[in-house]
Amino acid sequence: MAWRMTRFGKMGARAAGPILLRREMVMFLPAIALAGLWFGLEAMALIGATALLVGWMSRPLGTTSGDADGATGLPLRAEATRILSRRLRQAAATGRNTACLVLGLDDAQTLTHRLGPDRMAEVMPRIADRLHGALREEDRVARLDGARFAILLSPTPRLDLEGLIQLCARLQAAAEAPLSVAVQTVHVDVYIGFCLMHQLPDAGADTLMAAAETAAEEARRSGAGAIRAFSPASHRPEPAQGAEAQDIAHALEAGQVEWLFQPQISTDTGTVSGFDILGSWTGPEGAPLAGPELAALVRVAGAQDRLFERMLQAAVHAHTALGRNGAQEAVFCLPVAETLMEDPKFISRLHWDLDRFHIPAHRIRLALPMEILAHEPEGIVARNLDACAALGCGLDLAGFGDSPLSVNRLRRLGAPRLRIDPSLVRAVDCDAAQQRLIAAVISLAEGMGLETVAGNVGSIAEHAMLSQLGCRHVLGRAIAPPMALQDCFGWLERHHEKLNHTPELSRRAEG
Repeated sequence: MAWRMTRFGKMGARAAGPILLRREMVMFLPAIALAGLWFGLEAMALIGATALLVGWMSRPLGTTSGDADGATGLPLRAEATRILSRRLRQAAATGRNTACLVLGLDDAQTLTHRLGPDRMAEVMPRIADRLHGALREEDRVARLDGARFAILLSPTPRLDLEGLIQLCARLQAAAEAPLSVAVQTVHVDVYIGFCLMHQLPDAGADTLMAAAETAAEEARRSGAGAIRAFSPASHRPEPAQGAEAQDIAHALEAGQVEWLFQPQISTDTGTVSGFDILGSWTGPEGAPLAGPELAALVRVAGAQDRLFERMLQAAVHAHTALGRNGAQEAVFCLPVAETLMEDPKFISRLHWDLDRFHIPAHRIRLALPMEILAHEPEGIVARNLDACAALGCGLDLAGFGDSPLSVNRLRRLGAPRLRIDPSLVRAVDCDAAQQRLIAAVISLAEGMGLETVAGNVGSIAEHAMLSQLGCRHVLGRAIAPPMALQDCFGWLERHHEKLNHTPELSRRAEG
């Protein structure tokens, strides 16, 4: 009997230990001390027992000591998977929806090195408490490996993409509020990835959590404070970073990337209808990188946001300067990486940049890769595309005619212009098969009410044939090469002089 009582006492001490160490118990200490002072040991014991009872009743449920994290008291991965399995079964039985989110601390290793492991151990439970405060009572938080948490939402009838994005913003705001640790203020950035249950029909808890972790990893690579939704189309392996990737990130920050402008002209009037903007950078090896090669290196460096911001600044400067030199209505076309359109925060940043740079939205056109069509029609990419259209920005879809095409997806995209793939433009003046193919592409576009743009036009003969076939805009070295902004002024003057001495011709024969 004595052995059983001793064993029971030890188990009770182990169970009470985590409860007594919780910060909420501090509020009972003055009451216990005053009870002992005023009413004696019996009152002190009564208040202490009450504190233990309150702590026990408010403990995190559903875990055993072996399935709980020692620092935060949260369930670990195995228990989190069991909780998520129950949530999925409940959601399926009630016709509701649930989701799994994975939240992690950006640059956790640097933070641990700066604070030390002991202080970092203080940070994690405090962030866990903040996450609990931003969630509903029935939602659960679990601890994953490293500085990451899983958030398991209770099934709800109105859980959709927009609601999850707003929830992610609340969780970030809660977690990123300044922390006071050992008389120093600590600022953390957190990334979040999530996956809705309906994105993976009939998936189990392991699969759903793995999808959320995949999205979180994509968010981590995308920069501080990123949010990403899981999408099979956007899952990419992490590129290996080298010294050159670090150099381009530094070059963008230091303003060492040169911006080049390539004019587009209308085949109807010959007037300048826009400018493509390209970045050019000469690295330490002395070899210049531009266009797609530069974009690929920026992707490895994870600096797509900074590249776009710098490019937009260049467009703003050019908008003011070229507007005084006869290109008042020109539109500036900026290539946009697929990963940017997967960012829920992209539109808010674009709106902010247009406002602070004082440039009308209709003077900016976003050139998107054809791969954008592979994304889910109800996903973040579709949401961002609709928001771009509502904002007033134009859209170009690049690579048209040289990849699989879903007409329904194309109609849903709503891009007003299609960029004919350069491989179809080459030798179109002398290749009858190319001419028939481009005529079919242009006919399809016109049937859908869309304009066409042909790039990489290398000769006047190609320009003339494209005009006859009905292509509305052309650009390429036959028109003008990419050039620095100061060189555009002289080119515009010469081009206007040429137009003034050229008889106006219709691009189609009169009927």
